[in-house]
Amino acid sequence: MTNTPPRPSGAPDKPVLDGLEEKWSRRWDESGVFVFSYTHTDAVTRCQRMRGKEVSWWRDGSVHRAAWPDACALREYAGDAAVLATAAEAIAAVRKAKSQARLSMRAEAAGVLVTAERATLDRFAAASDDVRAAGRIAAVQLRDAQGALKVEVTL
Repeated sequence: MTNTPPRPSGAPDKPVLDGLEEKWSRRWDESGVFVFSYTHTDAVTRCQRMRGKEVSWWRDGSVHRAAWPDACALREYAGDAAVLATAAEAIAAVRKAKSQARLSMRAEAAGVLVTAERATLDRFAAASDDVRAAGRIAAVQLRDAQGALKVEVTL
């Protein structure tokens, strides 16, 4: 014998789902209500952000709704490839420091000390505003020294 509570009077033995979608779709259309659930996408996105990943998705303003850039139009702005390589190396060092500290890539970096030969520092200076923006770096210091580029990050 089971301890099943008594069924309220008038309740069916088995719920009938036939016609529910049409019924509610019609009501929502008439009232101008749009129903869409972001629950799953939102949950996955939040989970990935908590793990320190940069996550975006197709909501208004998202990069995923923007048209792909035309490479031909961008080539006229290409400039010096060495500047790009120096900037990329610096940004990679900042991202690595944040990753090792288990911080979001959106976390602010208090500062960066860039040590390199004068020619490399000049290339870095040409892209320093972009590097600061990409790495969310508050302050950048440059130090002239012999040897390869070295980037010290203070989080």
